[in-house]
Amino acid sequence: MRLAKSALIALAVAPLAHATISLDAANSRWAGSTRAYYQGNFSGTDIYMGDELGPGYNATYRGTALTFSQGSTFFTGLQTQRFVDGSLTYDSNLAGSNLAAGTAVQLTYTGLTSMPSYLAVVGGSITGYTFSNGTLTLNATTGALAATASNQGPGAIAEAFAVAIETDPNFNFGGAIFRTNAFWGDLTNMAGNYPGQTPLTGLNVNGLNGTEVTFDAYFSVAYLASIGINTPDDARAYVQKASTSFEVSLMTTLYTAGGVDPHIPGVYTFGGQSTFDFDGLNANGGYVDDYVKATYANSSWSAGNIGLVAVPEPSTYGLALGGLALVAVAVRRRNKVSK
Repeated sequence: MRLAKSALIALAVAPLAHATISLDAANSRWAGSTRAYYQGNFSGTDIYMGDELGPGYNATYRGTALTFSQGSTFFTGLQTQRFVDGSLTYDSNLAGSNLAAGTAVQLTYTGLTSMPSYLAVVGGSITGYTFSNGTLTLNATTGALAATASNQGPGAIAEAFAVAIETDPNFNFGGAIFRTNAFWGDLTNMAGNYPGQTPLTGLNVNGLNGTEVTFDAYFSVAYLASIGINTPDDARAYVQKASTSFEVSLMTTLYTAGGVDPHIPGVYTFGGQSTFDFDGLNANGGYVDDYVKATYANSSWSAGNIGLVAVPEPSTYGLALGGLALVAVAVRRRNKVSK
């Protein structure tokens, strides 16, 4: 999933599996209600997300959505577009543009032949995700980026938004969504060459040591059950890197259409604010799956995995829907951990 900063090159993995995927401009939005639209084709596929711009408006920015595919990944990177000394220029830094951090964005994709393996989203927050009959819609906001290995110093991108739709079946995480403030060029598919707690689901991140990078991971309850994550007490979050693996702090919340989670006090519902359908099985218009949001952060970096591993106790197989409020990068047996 390595993406170059200047060219916005998409994740490179496995054979092409999504040749028909495209961004649907007519059903994409920015700032709540303004429709995206096509006009011209300067580089790749330009889908404008902002106001009209001409050579007489040198101080005005316009946002564009540059989309393309590479390997098994379909990539969208929002950019600013403006005229400088009569020349049209593009910039991945959205600061000061009409797509600056905090701007609501709705991106709709068509032509998927199956559920995505996962989405990697670089931005501020995610408020909705639906997949049905080959159409995927993501609601999110643009956001500020942290410094990472390839995004630091005077030329660092301060605010951005990008989406990578991964279709490689070797990384099939049940349509999971990973939201991070790490630069897309420092994200790749999980690596298998690190010692320690090897994730079953997650990303490989090349962070800047001493700088915190944050993650929100969204998983359907059904997918977590399939990898053996059944109780909050079994879940642990880990970073696995060059010569070691270590646990990081994890916060998890279960969201259901209604009800109380018996393991963590409180009622967790969608509240009419979030709509998540990972697998397209809610085509009746409800678009609601029970899901878990896991939030974690880390500031001790070299390139390494950060994701989920399940090692459940035998008694915890068979997920009870109301009993899951967990997610983590590694899960270990509660009764067999040395103190």
